[in-house]
Order: sequence, then structure tokens, then C-alpha cells
Amino acid sequence: MLRNLVCFLIMMLLSVHAHGMENMKNNGSSTLALLQSFIPPLPQEVTPQVVSKKDVKIFGREIFDKASALIEPVLDVSVGPDYVIGPGDNLIVELWGKFEVVHNLVVDRDGKVFIPNIGAIYVYGLSFTQAQKLLQDKFSKVYNDFKMNVTLGKLRTIKVFVVGEAVRPGVYCLSSLSTAFNALYAAGGPGMEGSMRNIRLIRENKEIAAIDLYKFLLEGDKSQDQRLCAGDTIFIPLKGPLVGIAGEVVRPAMYELKGTTTVAELIKLSGGVKPTGYLHRIQIERLTPHEKNIVEDISLYPLSSLSLGKKCVFDGDFVLVFPIPEQAYKYVELVGMVLRPGRYELKEGMKIGELLDLGKLLEEACVEKIDIIRTYKDKHQQVISINLNKEDKACDLELQEWDRVVVYSSWDLKPRDRVSITGLVKNPGSYDLLEDMTVGDIICQAGGITKADEIIHVEIIRTSVSGQVEVIPVDIKDVLGGDRDNDVKLQQFDHVYVYSVFEPEITPVVRVTGQVKKPGVYSFSNGMRISDIINRSGGLEKSAALLNVELSRMVKNEEGISFINMPVNLKKIMIENDIDENISLQEDDNLFVRQIPEWRIEDTVVVSGEVLYQGTYAITRDERLSSVLQRAGMFTREAFLAGAVFIRQSVKEQQEHEGRNRFLLIEEEALLREETSLLDEKLLPEELKKRQQVLANRRELLRMSMERMPKGRIILRIASLEKFKNSRDNIILCNGDSVFVPKTPVSVIVMGEVNNPGAILYHNGRSIRYYLASVGGITKHANKSGIYIIKPDGRVENKGFLEYNMIGTGDIIVVPSRIEKRVSFKEIVEVIYQLSASVAIMINVFK
Repeated sequence: MLRNLVCFLIMMLLSVHAHGMENMKNNGSSTLALLQSFIPPLPQEVTPQVVSKKDVKIFGREIFDKASALIEPVLDVSVGPDYVIGPGDNLIVELWGKFEVVHNLVVDRDGKVFIPNIGAIYVYGLSFTQAQKLLQDKFSKVYNDFKMNVTLGKLRTIKVFVVGEAVRPGVYCLSSLSTAFNALYAAGGPGMEGSMRNIRLIRENKEIAAIDLYKFLLEGDKSQDQRLCAGDTIFIPLKGPLVGIAGEVVRPAMYELKGTTTVAELIKLSGGVKPTGYLHRIQIERLTPHEKNIVEDISLYPLSSLSLGKKCVFDGDFVLVFPIPEQAYKYVELVGMVLRPGRYELKEGMKIGELLDLGKLLEEACVEKIDIIRTYKDKHQQVISINLNKEDKACDLELQEWDRVVVYSSWDLKPRDRVSITGLVKNPGSYDLLEDMTVGDIICQAGGITKADEIIHVEIIRTSVSGQVEVIPVDIKDVLGGDRDNDVKLQQFDHVYVYSVFEPEITPVVRVTGQVKKPGVYSFSNGMRISDIINRSGGLEKSAALLNVELSRMVKNEEGISFINMPVNLKKIMIENDIDENISLQEDDNLFVRQIPEWRIEDTVVVSGEVLYQGTYAITRDERLSSVLQRAGMFTREAFLAGAVFIRQSVKEQQEHEGRNRFLLIEEEALLREETSLLDEKLLPEELKKRQQVLANRRELLRMSMERMPKGRIILRIASLEKFKNSRDNIILCNGDSVFVPKTPVSVIVMGEVNNPGAILYHNGRSIRYYLASVGGITKHANKSGIYIIKPDGRVENKGFLEYNMIGTGDIIVVPSRIEKRVSFKEIVEVIYQLSASVAIMINVFK
């Protein structure tokens, strides 16, 4: 059995040797892969967001929508000397000296108060000061040698009328201390059609004041806030001319005009232009009454220009101040092995040596290869490599705008030797060969041995660069016992195999790889020829190169094992039936059928969704996505480009492989270990049942995850074809690619730890708080700081709950669970069931 096991191990040498040769080639291309991680994104001009008039609120309305201490009536304050006495007021008169008396007087309907020993006194219409003097005189005629104090107790209420374009017009009973602002607040303020700048206070059919709320809102001036009297009327007329301003101003809003208003005055009302505002182009959308809208662009640079005083705005105008471009200019960037990486000002005539002096190279920096990634104005990019060790002034290049200088580490550019391990380890695969690395080290890196209770054998299959193979047994006690003196050091291309003596005996096999229908390992039988293994593998592919086939054969002798490679002419075997060429196979032979150089069949891609002509399109070599989209007849009106889905089969296969091998299988093993450990624990039947239910739910979620493996999506930002053609997202197509352009969605999905997960109708300008409130808010298990948003193009944003701005149509809001250190099994089951519901929603969304 040991002989057969050794034969099986050595049979793997072809793939191991090929893997080693491939690593040598990959080392040559590692610099390219490293460079790709440093390529900067293309500079993008920011398109100003289109602002609708409907999204801009009327200035000043919010003060009446929210309670404000500024305008609520305050009753517990001292009464001023000018307060006018009227029916219902309560006068408290305190006397002391030779006697002490307190009179609690209430003004009756006739305006009089009655005082014992003095009689009725008429106080209606007197100010508080006049009333004090009158009472002093009356008491002085009856008493002498006394002191008096007069205060107001309970004040009377008055009725005032609020009419016109108020939110709640009507009659209001207010305190006699109330002002016009108090009455406006009680009535909800001016309505949508009510004026904020021409409110009239009418008393006894005469207008006594005109109130402009803008003076109070913008300057804090309350001089127009008149004290009310019984029977006063506040009239709110229709609003005057209304002009909107939005964009890069401090207070974007709709402002009511009063008289002739210039652009400068409107900007002053809005708080001024922000530093981010672009003054060279201010756009005015002007309404021609009953006819049309026109657009006029003006320049406000500089803001002190006298022309601003002449440019007026009119009723219905909408002014938009655009932002300056976010793209930075006049800079270069230094990244990699430098002490001070980052952006630097591009000075006139600045060269790469000057930039490196500013950034200061680290000791491990590789000066033999420094790359400059140059981005040109037309957005194409170029890589320029220089060697600072050369005494050549031409290497000290002059930098250009947007240059990114990349300084590599000497370690990154060194060829890295690789070793591999398979068998009974947790993470088999290929690993970097480190200095003094031993068999025990690579076993530890691979996660350790999975079946430590069995008798384990370890062997090294060592392949030299010339192709010579050697099998080296290793004592497992030296490997796991930490004896580094007896542990075997590894060399490049070494393959460590860990196996159990209880593994079944291996039957003789032969292998066929390359351009056949079913490449793989097949059982060997005496008399088998090359044509037999071709037929058993399903026959040749159309791409098979008949004249360039190779048969690798293992030769065993006393000195060891070696391999010979024999050329094979399949044309003579399969077409001409040449028996001499159709040689007999031997155990462990490997037949490799190469592909015809640059072989290509008709490659196709699928275009579906909101394009004029859906279908499968044949593509040429190096054809890009924009070309196929143009052939598909452009986009329909309902196309939602931000949610376009691009699928690539090779990416899908890689995702499935990584997902199953690195995540799903590990999770399955963890579940098996937990189920086994439950049998060893002494648990009550009820608690055991709960824990088994938790494991069952986890297994079901794992099954659903395996069914919903990634589909190979590549995140692309597709825009209008003119812009898309020159973007980095306009990738070269491969066979089997597909692109789907959905319709513009009308909803936002909310899922996870919320009280009622589901889809909410999209409302423009609403924040994340609105959508969370629409589904009943978050649960007590929610991780508020971990909330994230899945955008329609597949990107994920996670900025923290308080930092989200507006939600876009088609967004998915995910509220994850908060992980607590101590949680009951009942809560665990509840969380798993909620997660199951969320997964079900996600499945329905992406069907």
C-alpha cells in the first residue's frame, strides 16, 4: 500500500511542478499587480445637482411649525407702568402702618372697583401708574400715617381676531399681556398663500401697525410687536412676489419680495454665497406669466460689482448658485515607501527629485524602480518608470498636474518563493517560503492537522528547477514536538503532503488535461492507448492543437524517480489511424492537449432591460461595453443607469469557489463541532432543545447562503454614453458577460433590525430617519452605529447613522444586529428568525 501511496503522491508532481513554474512567471508579473493597486481614479467633474422649486421651502414658515420660546406668551412677568386697566383685572392693595389691611379688588364690567369705607372708584382705561396714584389719593382722604403697595394679580383675557390667509383663522382668547406675535403663533402663522411681510394690526377700524416678520427673523427686531387690546384684528393678506434661491447659499429658500429687489439684496436675504459657490455662472429661471420659462445665466464676479445693483429679480424667478468643481487642481501625489506621503503643491518646473526630497524616502524603498502614473487632460493614463540609481539627468522628470509617484518596497519587488501543502490540514494551499521555514511552520500556517487522533505521516515532494523529483519522509513527532533541529527546512517548489495510514489503497490511474471534453483522472487498464483516454474523456475540443500534444511519463529506478516528456501527433492517431503513433499508456501517465494559439470562437454578451433592442450580441476582440450598448439602440426613458448590473462568469466562479471553500465549509465544520459538543454537556432537556433549535436555524441560513451564492457582479457606474465612453468603467468585454439595465425604482427597501421590514415609497429629499420611522423604527437589538446602505450599483456606504444625508431611489437600508456579550437562547432564536425574514426579502428583491 505504501508503494501505491508514493506513486499517487508522485503522480501529483506534474501539477506541482507546473504550479512552481507558474509562480516563477507570476513573480515577473507581481509588479504589474502591485502597480494596479496604486492607479488613481480618473479626475471627475462634479455635475451640479438639479434643484426643483418644489424642494425649496418658504422662508420663515418653520418658526410656526415648531414651538419657540421667542413668541410664546409669557404670563409670570412684572407688569409695566403703561399697562392699561380693564374689566377682569385683579388689583391687590396692601396697607400697613397704624393698621394692616389687604384689599383684593376686581374690576367689574363698568370699569369700577369697590373699596369699603371709600366706595366705587372708576379705573377703566387708566394706566397702571395712574391707577396707583388714584388709589393713593382716595385712601389718603380717609386714612393717615400709612403706606400702600398696589400690584396686579390675575390678569384679564382679551379676544382678538386673526383673519385672512392664516393657517387657523378665527377668534382667540389671549392674556391681556399678549402681543401680535402671540396671536400669530396661536393661529399657526401665515398660510402657504399668506404674506410674511405685510401683516396689518387693525384697532377700531384703523390700521395702527404693519408687521414685517423678516425684520424679526433676520435681524431679531421686535419693535413692530405691538401689545394687543380687546377687539383687535390681525389681517394677513395674500403674499407678495415670491422668488426662490438655492444651491451654494447659506439659507436656500423661497423669499417674499417687498418692493423692487436686486440680485444682491436677494443674496443678502439668503445669508450670502458660500465659499463653495461658483460666481461666474449664476442661473436665473424666469417665468414669463402665462407663457413659458426661460433661463438666463449671469456672472456675479466680483460680488462688489456695481452691476449687481441693477439686476433685479421678479415674481416667480428661481436663482441657482452652482458649486465650484470638487476636483482639485495643481497638485501631485506621492505614495508608497516615503515618510510623508500625500498630495503636494505642483510648483512651476517641479521635478521628481524635488518631490522625493519633500516626502523623504524610507530605507526599504526601491530606488531602481519608481513609477509615475500620469493622467492626461483627456483622461487616459500612462505609466512611466525611472531608475534613480542611473546617473542620467533625464530620469529626473518634470512633473505634471495629477501625477502620482509610486515608491515601492524592495521586498515587494523581490521574487517570492512558494511552497504548498495538501492533505489533512485545515487550510491547504500555497504559501510564501520564508527564511528558515520548516515543515512544522507550514502546518501551523495551514491551521494544523484535522485528524490528530489518527496515525499521521508527513512527506515532502521536492522538485528541483531541472525537474528532478525526490520524496522525503518527515517524522511527525519532530514536526509537532517543536524540535526545530530535527524539523526539515523547506525549499522552493516543495510540496508537503499530510496523510493518514488508514486512507484506502489507491488504484492505478492515468490523467488527461487540456483541450478535451472531460479532463481529469481515469482508472488505468492494461493495453490502454492514447486514443482510448481521448475517447473516455469525451473527445477533443475544437480548440485542441493536434500537432503539439505532450505525454509525461514517470520513470522509476534505483536512483529515484524522473520524468520524460514525449511529443504526440494526434492528427496521425485520431484522423490517420497510425498505430505506431498511438502508443500504449503506462500507470501515472499524463496526457496534455494544448490549445491552438490565440483560439477564439464567436464571443457573445447579453444585453437586457431598458434598452431599445434587447438580445445576445456577438463581440469582436477588445470591444468595449459602450460599443455594445450603442448597438443595442441606447437607453429607454425609464432606464435607471445607477442600478445597472454587469455580470462576468469568471468573477462568479471565483466568488463561488472562495465562498464555498473559505466560508461555507468552515461554517459547516463549526456547526458539526458544536453539535458534537452538545452531547458531552450535561444540559437540561429544555435548554438542550433550545440550543439545538439555534443550531438548526444557523444551518438553514447556511443552506440559504449556499443557494444564493454571488452572481459575479462587477460594480460599474454607467452614465450617458458620451460620458461613459471615456470613463474607466467602460471595460473590455469577455465571452459570457451580461448587462441588465433596470427600470427606475419607486421605492426604498428597509431591512434588518426594524419593526416592520419592507419597501417604502421613495420621496425625494427625505433622509434615512424618515424611512426608518416609516417602518416603525429600529428594534432594541439594532446596531445603530453600524447601519449601512446598499446603493443600486452595488456599492455599500457605511458612514455612521448621524452622517447619512439623503436617500436615493432604489437604495437598500440595512440595520444590523447589535452583538452582545450575554444573550439568552430565546433572544438568539428571535434574532435568527428576523435575519431569516430579511434574507427572504433580499431574495425577492433580487430575483
